Amino acid sequence: MPRSHSGEAAGRKHQEWGGDKVDELDRYLVGGLQRKMRSSFDGLFHQGWMGQNRGTTEKGLGRPMAKKPISVLVVDDEPVLRELVAFILVDRGFEVWEAESGDAAFELLQGRNFDVVVSDVRMPNGSGIDLLLRINQMERRRPHVFLVSGYSEISLEEARGLGAIDLLNKPVDYDSLCLAISQCRHLP
Repeated sequence: MPRSHSGEAAGRKHQEWGGDKVDELDRYLVGGLQRKMRSSFDGLFHQGWMGQNRGTTEKGLGRPMAKKPISVLVVDDEPVLRELVAFILVDRGFEVWEAESGDAAFELLQGRNFDVVVSDVRMPNGSGIDLLLRINQMERRRPHVFLVSGYSEISLEEARGLGAIDLLNKPVDYDSLCLAISQCRHLP
C-alpha cells in the first residue's frame, strides 16, 4: 500500500522495524555506508525520528525549511530497499512517498504531483520502464524520473531516450542520488 513518510503513518512503520529488519538492511549496505547508516538508524530510532513530520523541518532540527521540500515517489517491489531509500531521503529533508509497483505508483501520480520518481526497473505489476512510458503520456507536469537497476536490461542511453534523468546501478550511491534529486529543482 502506498505510504507517505510523515506523522502517524511513519510512526506505525517505525514500530514494525525490529532486529530482523535491521539485519536485512545490513545485507544491502556496504562498507562505510553500512556503518554510517547503522549508527544513524540507531540514533534516530532512539530519538523518535519516525514520529515527526521530517518533511517540514531542516535536518530534523525543528527549523522551518526555506523552500518547499522536493517530493519524491520511491518505487520498488523489495520492501527493505524501498524503505531504506525512503529513510535516507527523509533524513535529507525530502518529502517521500512509497509504492510497491509501477501500477501502484501510477495511481499515486494520478492524484498528486511529484517532483521526482525513483523507480526500480524490474518489478511485477508494472516495471519501471512501463511506469516511465506512462508518465511520458501524462498531460500535466511530469516528474523527473530516475531508474534504478541491478541488471543490464537497459542502457543509460536507452533510459535517457525514454525520458529518464539517469539510470543508477545497485548498490546505489545515496549521496549522489540525493545530490541529483536536489539538482532537479533547477530543471524545467
